Amino acid sequence: MHFLNRIVYLLFVLPYEIWCKSVANLAGRKNDKLQKADTIDTKWPFLTFLKRVFFDFWVDGIILILPLYILGIYIYDMCELPSYTFKVICLVTVFDLILPYIILPQLMRVVRDVVELCLIPFRKFLNWGSKPAQYVDVEVKQK
Repeated sequence: MHFLNRIVYLLFVLPYEIWCKSVANLAGRKNDKLQKADTIDTKWPFLTFLKRVFFDFWVDGIILILPLYILGIYIYDMCELPSYTFKVICLVTVFDLILPYIILPQLMRVVRDVVELCLIPFRKFLNWGSKPAQYVDVEVKQK
């Protein structure tokens, strides 16, 4: 029974939770006004703005619009397939509705997390490069 609960959670509940979090994130960004460039007070304002736009705003926006896009593709395919068999219509339903609903929101979140993890060394390098020369941790050995 525990295995069945996990399967139901991964197939139906998790994509809906991801969608709800994306809606909440977008609503919070509108209220916090984090997308405006004049409210950024970091050392690298342009990079901070790009990070906020690409990784915070666009990913959540794509996840928000994704169910409507999937539904549009499904309706288009159903209008194109009126004379096919029940088996073909079931396959179209699985590939147009169910798989994108399950896979795409989770894939978008994973890609976003991986890209943010890949940016950590770049961010550390920028912080290291911004230190004055006397505080940089570099060892020079004499021969």
